[in-house]
Amino acid sequence: MVIETKKMIKNEAYNLIIFFTSTLFLISCKMSKDNEKKLVQAPSVESIQAFNWDTVSIKKLPYTYSYDYNNDFLFALTDSLKQKNEISEKSELNFLFSDKTEFKLKEDLYAKEEDSYPYKGKGYFYKRFPDKNKYKVLLFIYSNKEQDYYLPYFELQTINSNNKTVDKLIVVGGKNYECGWDRSFEIDKDYTITTIDEQSCYDIEEEKEIERVIYTNKYKIDTQGYFKKIKK
Repeated sequence: MVIETKKMIKNEAYNLIIFFTSTLFLISCKMSKDNEKKLVQAPSVESIQAFNWDTVSIKKLPYTYSYDYNNDFLFALTDSLKQKNEISEKSELNFLFSDKTEFKLKEDLYAKEEDSYPYKGKGYFYKRFPDKNKYKVLLFIYSNKEQDYYLPYFELQTINSNNKTVDKLIVVGGKNYECGWDRSFEIDKDYTITTIDEQSCYDIEEEKEIERVIYTNKYKIDTQGYFKKIKK
């Protein structure tokens, strides 16, 4: 009888240990999932609506940007800018980025031929330019990891008074391969936006360039916040 009682106590103690262990495991899993949600949780609409734009410095015009091909880490440009604190994972303005942007050009660019285009994902706030026609003008950067040989993209996006995206324009992009594509841009003091696309192909066997074309397009931001192409 004593032996059976001891066995019962032992079994109950064992069951209690299993119960508490399982409970602690479930609690820790829930806490882990809750923490994951907190890490990826975007700011509330109210916090973005109340964002203080006076704290964001404005880059004066004129402004130009093109890839520095002497940079050995050009494909890791976003990581480099993070290290220099020029972009930040924690910037509230990152959440204003709008993805799935299409090119506005009628000409066929090599970038259009990729299956993983247009890009779907997050971008990083990089620069703010002077407001135009009461719209804020932001420059974002992102890397499409699914596109082989492609360099990071830069996009201009116009934002209205409700902090909603109105229009978008890819102003910098590139494909570094046998047949390459490169886009640079500039904004003059009159707020004319110029994009310059250069495409070229290189014959490895012949060791020479066999094609080079250049497209130049100009845009203005209209009174509704849209990028309008200027007719030549």
